[in-house]
Amino acid sequence: CIYIGSDDGTLYCLSMAGKSLWTFKSKFTIEGAPLYHGNSVYFGNYDGQVFALDAKTGKQRWMVQTEGQISGSPNYVITGNKKKIIIGSYDYFLYCIDDATGKIDWKYETNNYVNCTPSVSGNLSVFGGCDGSLHVVDLLKGSAKHQINSSTYIASSTTLSGNQAFLGDYDGAFFCVD
Repeated sequence: CIYIGSDDGTLYCLSMAGKSLWTFKSKFTIEGAPLYHGNSVYFGNYDGQVFALDAKTGKQRWMVQTEGQISGSPNYVITGNKKKIIIGSYDYFLYCIDDATGKIDWKYETNNYVNCTPSVSGNLSVFGGCDGSLHVVDLLKGSAKHQINSSTYIASSTTLSGNQAFLGDYDGAFFCVD
């Protein structure tokens, strides 16, 4: 299946031939690409809602409300035998949501919007913030492992390779950080 979010607030599920299989109306713009993992699809919208849907039927499994719009895509991490959904919000927080319950495990606060898709490597999440910092967060504790200051917004997602993070900033500079 192909999952597509829209400015009209609808998540579309299409077959590989382009046939509509189901739709889910969230009422607000879906800017970030949905995440498909296991038997679920996850996404956020401009009203700050994070949804988990059954990927085959489009039936809502859970919804979490944040206090700011969501523009980035979610990511996931497996800790022990539990899947957690990681997503940033314009309310300045990175959220860790238990996939089985839809309950917030923890929130990590930054000093401005979290506009990107957080990267995950092992038990760490790495993401840039509109506060001009690259954040490295311990996914088990929800606390900062490292914070590296930049001179301007980091609204783009970070790519990880080994111990290196690759990212761009709002001024058009591209960085590789150890």
